[in-house]
Amino acid sequence: MRAKTALLGLVLASLALSGCSLAAGADTAHMRPAGTGVDTSVGELLIQDSTVVSDDASTLSLSASIINQASAADSVTAILLNGIPATMTPADQTLLSGGLIRFGYNSTSYADWHVDANEETTLALSNAIAGTTVEVTYVFASGLKTSVKTLVVSHSLPMYAEVTPAPEVSAAN
Repeated sequence: MRAKTALLGLVLASLALSGCSLAAGADTAHMRPAGTGVDTSVGELLIQDSTVVSDDASTLSLSASIINQASAADSVTAILLNGIPATMTPADQTLLSGGLIRFGYNSTSYADWHVDANEETTLALSNAIAGTTVEVTYVFASGLKTSVKTLVVSHSLPMYAEVTPAPEVSAAN
């Protein structure tokens, strides 16, 4: 009996000293795939899966979702990549209370940067290539603003193949 008590005490002591607990979950049980983007929040606005997608030529596109948990509407007034403002399509990006704007994937909202737009833009965006990180800043009409380091991924990856720049609208004759 004494041997069993000693053995049980030894097992419990080893568990306690190892830092493990039967009640604690493994950190790996809560991991997300590496390519799902960055999440952040500012005020009652949630930004999820922020990722910049490169077409490997001259256009960068945002893939992200913004959720407004506030009781009042807000608007995205600018999205900047390394300080360069995106071309947002449509230009008005209003977030109703409880609303969602999804950029890039399965959406009609787009935020794009054209690398060759001008010399300043080309210089500021020249390092935004797949595998690097860039600073993406979200600016809202309410005065809220947040910046996140965001991964640049290639459009050739199957997960991002459907993230495209805004479709070009032809001028009416």
